[in-house]
Amino acid sequence: MKVFRLNEYDWVYAKNLEQALEWYMDQTGLDEDEAFDEHYFEEIDPNVGTTLVHIDELPIEEQKMTQQMIIQGNSLWVKRTFAEVIEREKLKAPCIVASTEY
Repeated sequence: MKVFRLNEYDWVYAKNLEQALEWYMDQTGLDEDEAFDEHYFEEIDPNVGTTLVHIDELPIEEQKMTQQMIIQGNSLWVKRTFAEVIEREKLKAPCIVASTEY
């Protein structure tokens, strides 16, 4: 399984790009030109790629052990690998594993 950054906004966890794109277009109603942006596209190893997780989404014990945090606005975030997020949240592919908000 891999993580695919399809566009500026979303990262999809899937077994391959075809599954990721087909599932994403079905879920969002976007056509391929809107769903897939070659400029942002990345195929990411879930054990290497990271995303930010809000500190409140972590269990209390993990919050106590977190050493490095990132401040954005009034919020604290921690970096976690996609694999950690997938395991902790028991995600099943295909699904959106990370997304940005503007």
